[in-house]
Amino acid sequence: MDSRTHGLQTGQSVLFREVNGMETLNGTARQVTVLSPYSFTIGDTSCLQPYAHGGFFLLVKTPRTYSFETMEQQLSEPHVLTPDFSKPEVRGHRSAPVCLLCCALEPSLSSFLFCPL
Repeated sequence: MDSRTHGLQTGQSVLFREVNGMETLNGTARQVTVLSPYSFTIGDTSCLQPYAHGGFFLLVKTPRTYSFETMEQQLSEPHVLTPDFSKPEVRGHRSAPVCLLCCALEPSLSSFLFCPL
């Protein structure tokens, strides 16, 4: 690559096109391991022909599944991370406005916590 960064993260997959030398790499998706903002590896390529020149890659978007707890579960047993470890006492102060907003938007949630509304 030129002096441009690739913008990849370790674990992402890329699809190679128009690579000269390693022709069997063309059209295949490989998972990358980032070494620096300008370089990455794709695992063992010893079985491929030597790289000659050229080629480009496309980022392959792979679907991910995320799961979240319900609002009721989170309000009854909160799992809030402390963003600033030098001020652990601030944790409750930041969640108070969120609790008030939740109670205002959904009154049935007020049974899970104290809401002055």
